[in-house]
Amino acid sequence: MKHFGYGRPGVGSAWPYAAELKDEGRGAEGRESTMRRTTVTPTGESSRRHDPLGRWLSGVSRAALLGASVVGAAVLSAQGALAVDLVYDLPEDIVAVASDRPAVDSVLVEKREGSPLEADEATDLEPISDVSEYEPELAEPVDQASPPSTKGAANSAQAEATDSRVAALPDNGAKTLKEAAAPTNGPAAAKFHGVTPGLTTRDQLIVEWGEPQTVADAKGETAGGEVLGYELPPFKQVEALIENDVVAVVRVTLVEKTTVQQMGDRLRLGEIDIVQIADPMSDELLAVAFPEKGLTFLTQSSNQKGSSDDPLKATVTQLVLEPIDARTFVLRSEQRGAHDLKAKLADLQKAVEADPACAQAYWAKAVQHLAAGQSEAANLAAAEAVKLAPSDPAYRLTLAESLRDTAEYDAAVLETRKVLDDQSASDLVRAGAFDLMGRLAAMGDKAIAGKTIDFHNTAITIADKIATSADDSERRMAKDLLVSSHLSVAKEIARRNYNNKAETVAEWIGRASGIAEERIADDGGGLELRLQVARQALEALAQLRPTKDPGPWVTEAKETAEALLAECADPLMRARIHWELGEAYHYAVRIEHVRGDAQQALTYGSYAINELSEGAAPRTTSPAAEMMVGQLYFYLGAVNAVHKQDHAEAVGWYDKGRDVLTAERPQSDFVVPRRDGEELVSMGVSYWSQDQKDLAIELTESGARMMERAVAAGVLDSDNLAVPYGNLATMYKKVENGAKALEYGRLVQSVKSEAPKATLVPGAMPSGSAARQQKAPGASPTAQRRQPNQQQGVRQARVPSKTTTR
Repeated sequence: MKHFGYGRPGVGSAWPYAAELKDEGRGAEGRESTMRRTTVTPTGESSRRHDPLGRWLSGVSRAALLGASVVGAAVLSAQGALAVDLVYDLPEDIVAVASDRPAVDSVLVEKREGSPLEADEATDLEPISDVSEYEPELAEPVDQASPPSTKGAANSAQAEATDSRVAALPDNGAKTLKEAAAPTNGPAAAKFHGVTPGLTTRDQLIVEWGEPQTVADAKGETAGGEVLGYELPPFKQVEALIENDVVAVVRVTLVEKTTVQQMGDRLRLGEIDIVQIADPMSDELLAVAFPEKGLTFLTQSSNQKGSSDDPLKATVTQLVLEPIDARTFVLRSEQRGAHDLKAKLADLQKAVEADPACAQAYWAKAVQHLAAGQSEAANLAAAEAVKLAPSDPAYRLTLAESLRDTAEYDAAVLETRKVLDDQSASDLVRAGAFDLMGRLAAMGDKAIAGKTIDFHNTAITIADKIATSADDSERRMAKDLLVSSHLSVAKEIARRNYNNKAETVAEWIGRASGIAEERIADDGGGLELRLQVARQALEALAQLRPTKDPGPWVTEAKETAEALLAECADPLMRARIHWELGEAYHYAVRIEHVRGDAQQALTYGSYAINELSEGAAPRTTSPAAEMMVGQLYFYLGAVNAVHKQDHAEAVGWYDKGRDVLTAERPQSDFVVPRRDGEELVSMGVSYWSQDQKDLAIELTESGARMMERAVAAGVLDSDNLAVPYGNLATMYKKVENGAKALEYGRLVQSVKSEAPKATLVPGAMPSGSAARQQKAPGASPTAQRRQPNQQQGVRQARVPSKTTTR
């Protein structure tokens, strides 16, 4: 939406199931010895009293939060006590995002950028949460021209094929054809003249049809089999391929012309969604398949007006009957629209039921589960794909993605390392692995997190070369990866100490937005890309100190989600859209909390609850979804505590999220807490004010332990510990525990004396940036597109190099 499956070569853009039942030309002559089977070629203040999201959270398994994945545990146990190390050596020749000099093979162009963020003043978190003591600035009017948009769903990728032919069915012989039509449209191989491919033996065939008129040895991939030829009026010719004494394929050549529509009606196939097989070079339709029946129509172009665009008007010349094949279900899933998640998953479920050994079906199923937010289901499917095909790096990368989503972070790192070490991995898969490693590294200690931007820069460098590929699927996935990596860098810079940080974050967000808009306008991208940019731009703003009015990005997220919902009927996709809009509102709550606008924060919180609850159902096994909800409740409580001094209301919100926020975290060798401890310390103040002293002390001590881990990991300055230590000294004094009060009092003095001075890392901006003082993309998504001068960045906070468009 990451998000989720970086395709294998030959999968996705091209028809992976070469229809190998091919004639030497279009005619019927010379077929006896060339018959082959079909094979694969690899609004107002929120109310906690009416909260549907709370009911969802209460029903979610604690195992999801703990990341108790059987797959993840198995991976780790297989690795023994191996320590997780994210300090991965990068290729020596990759040191920046792109060359300083423009290149014609790059898509890294700026299209939606402007001036740097104008910031509100803010103070440090003291003592409840990070919030400004100053009056919030007024929201800026959003009356600028809206960015380019594309109405309608994402264009589905055209199915492609080899030039092989499949067979097709006669349009007469009603009795025989009636036999081929099954009473239901569930998966069941079609029968022809009493013969069912995959079930009928050679002897049974001869009992049904008699002795063949011709017998020939099969050639090519079916060498060793035999082809029996029959004259069965009213059909021109009927052939049966025998393998291992069983009928493998039946091919019927028609006498009279009929269309796909007419033949489908005769066979009662109207409720089955077809699979189109097209020539990859000419895009000519070669065949139409009905996966539930093991039935394929070989076609030729019709002379009817408009028939070239309508597969149902194509002329059927032959029929092929085969056993049910999982791979045709996989292909149909690929041919469906990008938003048809439920139908895609239904196809893939049929595929794994038809062939439990089809690794590609499990992998594709994992990719769609990830897209739907179904983390645990994705994990199980990806693990099965890797079990069946352990040497496929694309399958392993999807497993790593699913492990991250189920909070099995150490296992995710190990699997990602395997992909990066695999010399057979395609460039696209390697780019995806570097992007994932960057997202994992961001969760580590100072040394590990320091490599985050380098990982993403490497992913960008590789993906940029692929983003001009002639292969539609490969090119589009590369562009989506560029969007993801640019946004990840923006978020990482936002949480660090840099000079010119706001400007640099704006540049990265603007570059991501430009690539996304080009993809939407010119390369079949869906509006979900724009929603992704808006949502993650808000996430970056939530980490900036000081920050900026979130209103323009919130408006973009809302309008984009509404447009998507208006054109989408799929329940899983609709849930995803609601959830992602809810995430955008969640980040807006955090931003307004820092800005000090309590009423606007609570309004956004109400919207967040409504949207997240609409999208929560598929995410019952997602640790990240649980944490998102728990943190939303925390910030709604903090807004009431800090800005309204209403600790009773704050505690009501904290109660909703406390179980999630205090639950045992997944065991990890490298993930360290960051703001988690401060949240618990903040909650402790409100519980103390409500005379829940034991709970207040427990939360504050737990928060202090988390903060100590963060300090030890180098991601939090030690002087931040003065707040929890000071609170604990006061609390223990009030409950007359002098020893504890003295202990924490001494700790306060020790951390204050050790407090380091804050340092800033030099940042870099493109030359001439001072002259560009329009709206920044970090501040508004509606800024004018432009082409700034080129300048490579300095240290980790690099501004992407600008190159020419393709």
